[in-house]
Amino acid sequence: MLLARALGGLTEDPHAALLLVSALSGGALVVTLFLLGRELAGREAGWLAAAFGASAPLFWFYGSVGLNYGPAGALSALTVLGCVRLCLGRAPLPAALLAGGALGVLGGFRPTDQLFLAPAYLWALAGAFRQPRGNRAAGWSAATCALLTVGWLAPNIGSAGGIAAYLAGIRSLEHVFGSSSVFRAGLPALSVAAYTHRRCLESAVGVGWIVAALGVGRWALGSGAFGRSGVRAFGDTSSARVRLLAALVIGPAFLFYLLGHFNSPGYALVYSGLVAALAAASGGRLLTDGRRLAAVVAAILAGNGLLFLYGAPWDGGRLGQRALSAVEIADHARYFRELREALPRLGPPGKVRILASWTSTEGLRVVQAAVPEYAGDAALAVAARPELPEPLGRLGFYRLMTPEEIRAEGRVVVCVVRTWEDPPHHRRLFGEALEFAPIGPGHAVMVLPALTVESPPGYREKATVKQQ
Repeated sequence: MLLARALGGLTEDPHAALLLVSALSGGALVVTLFLLGRELAGREAGWLAAAFGASAPLFWFYGSVGLNYGPAGALSALTVLGCVRLCLGRAPLPAALLAGGALGVLGGFRPTDQLFLAPAYLWALAGAFRQPRGNRAAGWSAATCALLTVGWLAPNIGSAGGIAAYLAGIRSLEHVFGSSSVFRAGLPALSVAAYTHRRCLESAVGVGWIVAALGVGRWALGSGAFGRSGVRAFGDTSSARVRLLAALVIGPAFLFYLLGHFNSPGYALVYSGLVAALAAASGGRLLTDGRRLAAVVAAILAGNGLLFLYGAPWDGGRLGQRALSAVEIADHARYFRELREALPRLGPPGKVRILASWTSTEGLRVVQAAVPEYAGDAALAVAARPELPEPLGRLGFYRLMTPEEIRAEGRVVVCVVRTWEDPPHHRRLFGEALEFAPIGPGHAVMVLPALTVESPPGYREKATVKQQ
Protein backbone atom coordinates (compact mmCIF):
# COMPACT_ATOMS: atom_id res chain seq x y z
CA MET A 1 0.00 0.00 0.00
CA LEU A 2 2.85 2.39 0.80
CA LEU A 3 4.49 1.64 -2.55
CA ALA A 4 1.23 2.30 -4.37
CA ARG A 5 0.82 5.60 -2.55
CA ALA A 6 4.38 6.60 -3.45
CA LEU A 7 3.64 5.90 -7.13
CA GLY A 8 0.21 7.51 -7.00
CA GLY A 9 1.55 10.79 -8.33
CA LEU A 10 2.62 9.05 -11.54
CA THR A 11 -0.67 7.27 -12.18
CA GLU A 12 -3.33 9.43 -10.44
CA ASP A 13 -5.28 6.19 -9.99
CA PRO A 14 -4.88 3.78 -7.03
CA HIS A 15 -5.46 0.64 -9.08
CA ALA A 16 -3.03 1.70 -11.77
CA ALA A 17 -0.46 2.35 -9.03
CA LEU A 18 -0.88 -1.23 -7.80
CA LEU A 19 -0.47 -2.47 -11.37
CA LEU A 20 2.74 -0.46 -11.69
CA VAL A 21 4.09 -2.00 -8.47
CA SER A 22 3.42 -5.47 -9.89
CA ALA A 23 4.95 -4.61 -13.26
CA LEU A 24 8.14 -3.27 -11.67
CA SER A 25 8.27 -6.36 -9.46
CA GLY A 26 7.99 -8.56 -12.54
CA GLY A 27 10.94 -6.77 -14.11
CA ALA A 28 12.97 -7.14 -10.91
CA LEU A 29 12.16 -10.86 -10.88
CA VAL A 30 13.59 -11.30 -14.39
CA VAL A 31 16.90 -9.74 -13.31
CA THR A 32 16.94 -11.75 -10.09
CA LEU A 33 16.34 -15.04 -11.92
CA PHE A 34 19.18 -14.26 -14.30
CA LEU A 35 21.53 -13.79 -11.34
CA LEU A 36 20.18 -16.89 -9.58
CA GLY A 37 20.52 -19.09 -12.67
CA ARG A 38 24.05 -17.79 -13.25
CA GLU A 39 25.01 -18.61 -9.65
CA LEU A 40 23.72 -22.15 -10.03
CA ALA A 41 25.11 -23.08 -13.43
CA GLY A 42 26.69 -20.24 -15.38
CA ARG A 43 25.72 -17.62 -17.93
CA GLU A 44 23.63 -19.89 -20.15
CA ALA A 45 21.46 -20.95 -17.24
CA GLY A 46 21.12 -17.30 -16.25
CA TRP A 47 19.71 -16.33 -19.63
CA LEU A 48 17.35 -19.31 -19.61
CA ALA A 49 16.10 -18.40 -16.11
CA ALA A 50 15.57 -14.79 -17.23
CA ALA A 51 13.56 -16.02 -20.22
CA PHE A 52 11.37 -18.08 -17.89
CA GLY A 53 10.84 -15.08 -15.63
CA ALA A 54 9.94 -12.83 -18.55
CA SER A 55 7.53 -15.17 -20.32
CA ALA A 56 6.29 -18.02 -18.11
CA PRO A 57 2.51 -17.61 -17.55
CA LEU A 58 2.78 -17.69 -13.73
CA PHE A 59 5.22 -14.76 -13.60
CA TRP A 60 3.60 -12.89 -16.49
CA PHE A 61 0.14 -13.09 -14.91
CA TYR A 62 1.17 -11.84 -11.47
CA GLY A 63 3.26 -9.10 -13.03
CA SER A 64 0.07 -7.69 -14.56
CA VAL A 65 -2.49 -7.75 -11.71
CA GLY A 66 -2.67 -5.45 -8.71
CA LEU A 67 -2.01 -8.09 -6.04
CA ASN A 68 0.82 -8.61 -3.56
CA TYR A 69 2.03 -11.87 -5.11
CA GLY A 70 4.27 -10.14 -7.67
CA PRO A 71 6.36 -8.18 -5.15
CA ALA A 72 6.42 -11.19 -2.82
CA GLY A 73 7.71 -13.42 -5.63
CA ALA A 74 10.53 -11.02 -6.47
CA LEU A 75 11.54 -10.69 -2.79
CA SER A 76 11.41 -14.47 -2.32
CA ALA A 77 13.77 -14.93 -5.28
CA LEU A 78 16.10 -12.24 -3.87
CA THR A 79 16.15 -14.05 -0.52
CA VAL A 80 17.01 -17.32 -2.23
CA LEU A 81 19.75 -15.60 -4.27
CA GLY A 82 21.41 -14.33 -1.09
CA CYS A 83 21.11 -17.76 0.55
CA VAL A 84 22.64 -19.52 -2.47
CA ARG A 85 25.57 -17.14 -2.48
CA LEU A 86 26.09 -17.77 1.23
CA CYS A 87 26.07 -21.54 0.68
CA LEU A 88 28.58 -21.18 -2.15
CA GLY A 89 30.84 -18.97 -0.01
CA ARG A 90 30.67 -15.90 -2.24
CA ALA A 91 30.86 -12.40 -0.70
CA PRO A 92 29.54 -13.44 2.73
CA LEU A 93 28.62 -9.97 4.02
CA PRO A 94 26.81 -8.67 0.89
CA ALA A 95 25.09 -12.04 0.41
CA ALA A 96 24.00 -12.17 4.04
CA LEU A 97 22.67 -8.62 3.95
CA LEU A 98 20.79 -9.37 0.72
CA ALA A 99 19.17 -12.48 2.19
CA GLY A 100 18.26 -10.84 5.50
CA GLY A 101 17.05 -7.60 3.96
CA ALA A 102 14.88 -9.25 1.32
CA LEU A 103 13.40 -11.68 3.84
CA GLY A 104 12.61 -8.86 6.27
CA VAL A 105 10.78 -6.80 3.64
CA LEU A 106 9.05 -9.93 2.28
CA GLY A 107 7.12 -10.32 5.52
CA GLY A 108 5.44 -6.98 4.92
CA PHE A 109 3.90 -8.35 1.72
CA ARG A 110 3.18 -11.95 2.79
CA PRO A 111 4.09 -12.91 6.38
CA THR A 112 3.49 -16.59 5.59
CA ASP A 113 6.22 -16.51 2.92
CA GLN A 114 8.67 -15.20 5.51
CA LEU A 115 7.84 -18.17 7.74
CA PHE A 116 8.18 -20.66 4.88
CA LEU A 117 11.64 -19.34 3.90
CA ALA A 118 12.92 -19.05 7.48
CA PRO A 119 14.38 -22.62 7.60
CA ALA A 120 16.35 -22.04 4.38
CA TYR A 121 17.57 -18.67 5.64
CA LEU A 122 18.73 -20.12 8.97
CA TRP A 123 20.51 -22.95 7.15
CA ALA A 124 22.36 -20.46 4.96
CA LEU A 125 23.34 -18.38 8.01
CA ALA A 126 24.62 -21.52 9.74
CA GLY A 127 26.92 -22.10 6.78
CA ALA A 128 28.21 -18.55 7.00
CA PHE A 129 29.78 -19.26 10.40
CA ARG A 130 32.28 -21.56 8.65
CA GLN A 131 33.54 -18.76 6.42
CA PRO A 132 36.06 -16.02 7.26
CA ARG A 133 34.28 -13.23 9.10
CA GLY A 134 31.11 -15.30 8.79
CA ASN A 135 30.01 -14.48 12.33
CA ARG A 136 29.95 -10.79 11.52
CA ALA A 137 28.02 -11.35 8.26
CA ALA A 138 25.45 -13.59 9.95
CA GLY A 139 24.97 -11.11 12.80
CA TRP A 140 24.40 -8.15 10.50
CA SER A 141 22.03 -10.22 8.37
CA ALA A 142 19.93 -11.34 11.32
CA ALA A 143 19.79 -7.79 12.71
CA THR A 144 18.71 -6.40 9.33
CA CYS A 145 15.98 -9.01 8.98
CA ALA A 146 14.73 -8.42 12.52
CA LEU A 147 14.63 -4.62 12.20
CA LEU A 148 12.78 -4.73 8.88
CA THR A 149 10.32 -7.26 10.28
CA VAL A 150 9.59 -4.98 13.22
CA GLY A 151 9.15 -2.17 10.70
CA TRP A 152 6.03 -3.77 9.22
CA LEU A 153 4.88 -5.87 12.18
CA ALA A 154 4.67 -3.03 14.72
CA PRO A 155 2.29 -0.85 12.63
CA ASN A 156 0.12 -3.90 11.94
CA ILE A 157 -0.17 -4.72 15.63
CA GLY A 158 -0.93 -1.09 16.41
CA SER A 159 -3.65 -0.82 13.77
CA ALA A 160 -5.21 -4.07 15.03
CA GLY A 161 -5.54 -2.65 18.55
CA GLY A 162 -2.71 -4.44 20.31
CA ILE A 163 -1.03 -7.84 20.43
CA ALA A 164 -4.10 -9.63 21.82
CA ALA A 165 -6.33 -8.33 19.03
CA TYR A 166 -3.67 -9.09 16.41
CA LEU A 167 -3.35 -12.71 17.56
CA ALA A 168 -7.13 -13.04 17.74
CA GLY A 169 -7.33 -11.93 14.12
CA ILE A 170 -4.81 -14.59 13.11
CA ARG A 171 -6.69 -17.26 15.07
CA SER A 172 -9.91 -16.24 13.34
CA LEU A 173 -8.48 -17.65 10.11
CA GLU A 174 -7.99 -21.14 11.51
CA HIS A 175 -11.28 -22.27 9.99
CA VAL A 176 -9.79 -21.77 6.51
CA PHE A 177 -7.11 -24.36 7.17
CA GLY A 178 -9.53 -26.65 8.97
CA SER A 179 -12.22 -26.74 6.30
CA SER A 180 -9.95 -27.13 3.27
CA SER A 181 -7.15 -29.33 4.59
CA VAL A 182 -6.75 -32.95 3.60
CA PHE A 183 -7.07 -33.85 7.27
CA ARG A 184 -10.61 -32.47 7.34
CA ALA A 185 -11.85 -32.79 3.76
CA GLY A 186 -9.96 -35.98 2.83
CA LEU A 187 -8.69 -37.06 -0.56
CA PRO A 188 -10.83 -34.62 -2.62
CA ALA A 189 -8.93 -31.73 -1.02
CA LEU A 190 -5.63 -33.44 -1.81
CA SER A 191 -6.72 -33.90 -5.43
CA VAL A 192 -7.59 -30.21 -5.82
CA ALA A 193 -4.31 -29.10 -4.21
CA ALA A 194 -2.28 -31.51 -6.36
CA TYR A 195 -4.00 -30.18 -9.50
CA THR A 196 -3.17 -26.60 -8.49
CA HIS A 197 0.45 -27.54 -7.77
CA ARG A 198 0.73 -29.18 -11.16
CA ARG A 199 -0.62 -26.11 -12.92
CA CYS A 200 1.74 -23.86 -10.95
CA LEU A 201 4.81 -25.93 -11.81
CA GLU A 202 3.79 -25.99 -15.47
CA SER A 203 3.18 -22.24 -15.48
CA ALA A 204 6.46 -21.39 -13.73
CA VAL A 205 8.54 -22.60 -16.69
CA GLY A 206 6.03 -23.27 -19.48
CA VAL A 207 7.47 -24.80 -22.63
CA GLY A 208 10.92 -24.50 -21.02
CA TRP A 209 10.26 -27.81 -19.27
CA ILE A 210 11.08 -29.46 -22.61
CA VAL A 211 14.55 -27.87 -22.57
CA ALA A 212 15.03 -28.79 -18.90
CA ALA A 213 14.04 -32.42 -19.55
CA LEU A 214 16.47 -32.68 -22.47
CA GLY A 215 19.23 -31.26 -20.27
CA VAL A 216 18.53 -33.78 -17.51
CA GLY A 217 18.52 -36.58 -20.08
CA ARG A 218 21.88 -35.58 -21.47
CA TRP A 219 23.36 -35.37 -17.96
CA ALA A 220 21.88 -38.77 -17.07
CA LEU A 221 23.53 -40.33 -20.13
CA GLY A 222 26.92 -39.36 -18.77
CA SER A 223 27.76 -35.91 -20.07
CA GLY A 224 27.78 -34.35 -16.60
CA ALA A 225 29.16 -30.99 -17.80
CA PHE A 226 28.08 -28.27 -20.16
CA GLY A 227 30.92 -28.99 -22.49
CA ARG A 228 32.60 -25.61 -22.40
CA SER A 229 35.48 -24.30 -20.34
CA GLY A 230 34.56 -21.63 -17.85
CA VAL A 231 31.03 -23.00 -17.32
CA ARG A 232 30.73 -25.12 -14.21
CA ALA A 233 29.45 -28.68 -14.17
CA PHE A 234 26.10 -29.14 -12.51
CA GLY A 235 27.62 -31.42 -9.89
CA ASP A 236 30.09 -28.72 -8.84
CA THR A 237 27.54 -26.01 -8.15
CA SER A 238 24.87 -28.30 -6.70
CA SER A 239 26.84 -29.08 -3.60
CA ALA A 240 25.19 -30.83 -0.71
CA ARG A 241 24.54 -27.49 0.97
CA VAL A 242 22.82 -26.01 -2.07
CA ARG A 243 20.73 -29.14 -2.62
CA LEU A 244 19.56 -29.06 0.98
CA LEU A 245 18.91 -25.33 0.67
CA ALA A 246 16.68 -26.00 -2.36
CA ALA A 247 14.72 -28.61 -0.39
CA LEU A 248 14.27 -26.16 2.49
CA VAL A 249 13.05 -23.43 0.13
CA ILE A 250 10.53 -25.61 -1.70
CA GLY A 251 9.52 -28.14 0.94
CA PRO A 252 7.70 -26.13 3.68
CA ALA A 253 5.39 -24.14 1.41
CA PHE A 254 4.83 -27.02 -0.99
CA LEU A 255 3.78 -29.43 1.76
CA PHE A 256 1.62 -26.87 3.58
CA TYR A 257 -0.28 -25.95 0.44
CA LEU A 258 -0.58 -29.59 -0.60
CA LEU A 259 -2.01 -30.74 2.73
CA GLY A 260 -3.51 -27.56 4.14
CA HIS A 261 -4.89 -24.74 2.05
CA PHE A 262 -4.17 -23.77 -1.57
CA ASN A 263 -6.55 -21.18 -2.98
CA SER A 264 -4.38 -19.19 -5.39
CA PRO A 265 -1.48 -19.98 -7.76
CA GLY A 266 0.19 -16.84 -6.40
CA TYR A 267 1.01 -18.76 -3.22
CA ALA A 268 3.51 -20.83 -5.22
CA LEU A 269 5.63 -17.78 -6.08
CA VAL A 270 7.48 -18.26 -2.78
CA TYR A 271 9.41 -21.14 -4.37
CA SER A 272 8.65 -20.89 -8.11
CA GLY A 273 11.60 -18.60 -8.78
CA LEU A 274 13.99 -21.27 -7.54
CA VAL A 275 12.12 -23.93 -9.53
CA ALA A 276 12.61 -21.87 -12.69
CA ALA A 277 16.32 -21.37 -11.91
CA LEU A 278 16.83 -25.10 -11.30
CA ALA A 279 15.06 -25.92 -14.57
CA ALA A 280 17.31 -23.41 -16.30
CA ALA A 281 20.38 -25.03 -14.73
CA SER A 282 19.27 -28.37 -16.17
CA GLY A 283 18.53 -26.99 -19.62
CA GLY A 284 21.77 -25.02 -19.76
CA ARG A 285 23.68 -28.21 -20.49
CA LEU A 286 22.42 -28.16 -24.06
CA LEU A 287 23.79 -24.71 -24.81
CA THR A 288 27.38 -24.62 -25.96
CA ASP A 289 27.44 -21.46 -28.07
CA GLY A 290 25.78 -18.09 -28.27
CA ARG A 291 23.68 -18.83 -31.36
CA ARG A 292 22.15 -21.92 -29.81
CA LEU A 293 21.43 -19.96 -26.64
CA ALA A 294 19.73 -17.16 -28.57
CA ALA A 295 17.61 -19.63 -30.54
CA VAL A 296 16.46 -21.49 -27.43
CA VAL A 297 15.64 -18.26 -25.58
CA ALA A 298 13.62 -17.01 -28.59
CA ALA A 299 11.74 -20.33 -28.76
CA ILE A 300 10.92 -20.15 -25.04
CA LEU A 301 9.65 -16.57 -25.33
CA ALA A 302 7.46 -17.45 -28.32
CA GLY A 303 6.17 -20.71 -26.85
CA ASN A 304 5.35 -19.22 -23.47
CA GLY A 305 3.72 -16.24 -25.16
CA LEU A 306 1.35 -18.61 -26.95
CA LEU A 307 0.66 -20.43 -23.67
CA PHE A 308 -0.31 -17.17 -22.00
CA LEU A 309 -2.46 -16.00 -24.90
CA TYR A 310 -4.33 -19.24 -25.53
CA GLY A 311 -3.94 -21.35 -22.39
CA ALA A 312 -2.54 -24.85 -21.99
CA PRO A 313 -4.03 -27.21 -24.62
CA TRP A 314 -3.46 -30.24 -22.36
CA ASP A 315 -5.70 -28.82 -19.63
CA GLY A 316 -8.91 -29.70 -21.46
CA GLY A 317 -10.12 -26.11 -21.69
CA ARG A 318 -11.15 -26.05 -18.03
CA LEU A 319 -11.24 -22.48 -16.81
CA GLY A 320 -10.86 -21.23 -13.29
CA GLN A 321 -8.57 -19.05 -11.27
CA ARG A 322 -5.82 -21.64 -11.77
CA ALA A 323 -5.70 -21.15 -15.56
CA LEU A 324 -3.27 -18.26 -15.89
CA SER A 325 -3.82 -17.02 -19.42
CA ALA A 326 -5.36 -14.27 -21.49
CA VAL A 327 -8.19 -16.70 -22.27
CA GLU A 328 -8.98 -16.81 -18.56
CA ILE A 329 -8.90 -13.02 -18.26
CA ALA A 330 -11.20 -12.60 -21.28
CA ASP A 331 -13.66 -15.19 -19.96
CA HIS A 332 -13.71 -13.44 -16.60
CA ALA A 333 -14.58 -10.11 -18.23
CA ARG A 334 -17.22 -11.71 -20.46
CA TYR A 335 -18.93 -13.46 -17.54
CA PHE A 336 -19.39 -10.27 -15.54
CA ARG A 337 -20.50 -8.34 -18.61
CA GLU A 338 -23.20 -10.96 -19.19
CA LEU A 339 -24.11 -10.94 -15.49
CA ARG A 340 -24.63 -7.18 -15.57
CA GLU A 341 -26.91 -7.53 -18.59
CA ALA A 342 -28.88 -10.42 -17.04
CA LEU A 343 -29.54 -9.02 -13.56
CA PRO A 344 -32.29 -6.56 -14.62
CA ARG A 345 -34.27 -9.54 -15.93
CA LEU A 346 -34.23 -10.95 -12.40
CA GLY A 347 -35.38 -7.78 -10.76
CA PRO A 348 -34.35 -4.22 -9.90
CA PRO A 349 -31.80 -3.39 -7.20
CA GLY A 350 -33.19 -4.18 -3.79
CA LYS A 351 -35.16 -7.18 -5.08
CA VAL A 352 -32.21 -9.48 -5.81
CA ARG A 353 -29.66 -10.98 -3.44
CA ILE A 354 -26.35 -11.86 -5.13
CA LEU A 355 -24.14 -14.35 -3.34
CA ALA A 356 -20.48 -13.91 -4.28
CA SER A 357 -17.82 -16.59 -4.26
CA TRP A 358 -15.05 -16.82 -1.67
CA THR A 359 -12.39 -16.83 -4.39
CA SER A 360 -10.41 -13.70 -5.16
CA THR A 361 -11.49 -13.64 -8.82
CA GLU A 362 -15.22 -13.96 -8.14
CA GLY A 363 -15.27 -12.45 -4.67
CA LEU A 364 -17.45 -9.80 -3.08
CA ARG A 365 -15.38 -6.79 -4.15
CA VAL A 366 -15.13 -8.04 -7.75
CA VAL A 367 -18.90 -8.48 -7.97
CA GLN A 368 -19.54 -5.04 -6.48
CA ALA A 369 -17.14 -3.42 -8.94
CA ALA A 370 -18.49 -5.33 -11.96
CA VAL A 371 -22.20 -4.68 -11.24
CA PRO A 372 -22.17 -1.37 -9.33
CA GLU A 373 -25.96 -0.94 -9.59
CA TYR A 374 -26.35 -4.07 -7.45
CA ALA A 375 -23.31 -3.50 -5.22
CA GLY A 376 -25.51 -3.13 -2.15
CA ASP A 377 -27.20 -6.46 -2.93
CA ALA A 378 -23.99 -8.54 -2.96
CA ALA A 379 -23.01 -10.61 0.05
CA LEU A 380 -20.99 -13.63 1.14
CA ALA A 381 -23.05 -16.52 2.47
CA VAL A 382 -21.92 -18.47 5.50
CA ALA A 383 -23.48 -21.41 7.29
CA ALA A 384 -24.08 -21.34 11.03
CA ARG A 385 -21.14 -23.65 11.68
CA PRO A 386 -19.40 -23.86 15.02
CA GLU A 387 -15.95 -23.60 13.43
CA LEU A 388 -16.77 -20.19 11.98
CA PRO A 389 -15.05 -17.81 14.42
CA GLU A 390 -17.20 -15.16 16.00
CA PRO A 391 -14.76 -12.28 15.24
CA LEU A 392 -15.21 -12.96 11.52
CA GLY A 393 -18.91 -12.18 11.80
CA ARG A 394 -18.11 -8.74 13.16
CA LEU A 395 -16.23 -7.67 10.02
CA GLY A 396 -18.96 -5.57 8.49
CA PHE A 397 -17.17 -4.94 5.20
CA TYR A 398 -17.38 -8.67 4.45
CA ARG A 399 -21.19 -8.55 4.55
CA LEU A 400 -21.58 -12.08 5.80
CA MET A 401 -25.07 -13.58 5.85
CA THR A 402 -26.38 -16.92 7.03
CA PRO A 403 -28.83 -18.98 4.95
CA GLU A 404 -31.54 -18.16 7.51
CA GLU A 405 -31.03 -14.42 7.07
CA ILE A 406 -31.09 -14.76 3.28
CA ARG A 407 -34.25 -16.86 3.37
CA ALA A 408 -36.01 -14.32 5.59
CA GLU A 409 -35.44 -11.53 3.06
CA GLY A 410 -37.77 -13.05 0.49
CA ARG A 411 -35.65 -11.91 -2.45
CA VAL A 412 -34.61 -13.61 -5.68
CA VAL A 413 -31.32 -15.31 -4.76
CA VAL A 414 -28.60 -16.03 -7.33
CA CYS A 415 -25.01 -17.15 -6.90
CA VAL A 416 -22.02 -16.16 -9.01
CA VAL A 417 -20.62 -19.44 -10.37
CA ARG A 418 -18.03 -18.87 -13.06
CA THR A 419 -15.44 -21.41 -11.97
CA TRP A 420 -15.78 -25.14 -11.58
CA GLU A 421 -15.13 -25.11 -7.83
CA ASP A 422 -18.03 -22.80 -6.94
CA PRO A 423 -21.08 -25.15 -7.19
CA PRO A 424 -19.69 -27.68 -4.67
CA HIS A 425 -19.02 -24.78 -2.29
CA HIS A 426 -22.63 -23.56 -2.38
CA ARG A 427 -24.04 -27.07 -2.27
CA ARG A 428 -22.03 -27.78 0.86
CA LEU A 429 -23.06 -24.46 2.32
CA PHE A 430 -26.80 -24.81 1.88
CA GLY A 431 -27.28 -28.57 1.43
CA GLU A 432 -30.06 -27.96 -1.09
CA ALA A 433 -30.77 -28.66 -4.74
CA LEU A 434 -29.22 -26.27 -7.22
CA GLU A 435 -30.53 -24.96 -10.53
CA PHE A 436 -28.50 -23.19 -13.18
CA ALA A 437 -29.92 -20.32 -15.22
CA PRO A 438 -27.99 -19.32 -18.37
CA ILE A 439 -26.88 -15.73 -18.75
CA GLY A 440 -24.83 -16.16 -21.93
CA PRO A 441 -22.98 -18.75 -24.04
CA GLY A 442 -21.31 -21.15 -21.62
CA HIS A 443 -22.12 -19.04 -18.56
CA ALA A 444 -24.78 -19.31 -15.88
CA VAL A 445 -25.82 -18.14 -12.46
CA MET A 446 -26.96 -20.57 -9.81
CA VAL A 447 -30.43 -20.30 -8.31
CA LEU A 448 -31.16 -21.73 -4.88
CA PRO A 449 -34.85 -22.73 -5.05
CA ALA A 450 -35.32 -23.17 -1.30
CA LEU A 451 -34.05 -19.65 -0.64
CA THR A 452 -35.84 -17.89 -3.47
CA VAL A 453 -39.40 -16.93 -2.54
CA GLU A 454 -40.29 -15.24 -5.78
CA SER A 455 -38.70 -14.96 -9.21
CA PRO A 456 -39.64 -13.58 -12.64
CA PRO A 457 -41.90 -15.90 -14.71
CA GLY A 458 -40.09 -18.21 -17.08
CA TYR A 459 -36.63 -17.38 -15.82
CA ARG A 460 -36.22 -20.25 -13.39
CA GLU A 461 -36.58 -22.93 -16.06
CA LYS A 462 -33.99 -25.64 -15.76
CA ALA A 463 -30.90 -24.72 -17.70
CA THR A 464 -29.15 -26.97 -20.15
CA VAL A 465 -25.84 -25.24 -19.58
CA LYS A 466 -23.30 -27.42 -17.77
CA GLN A 467 -20.51 -25.96 -15.70
CA GLN A 468 -17.06 -26.79 -17.00
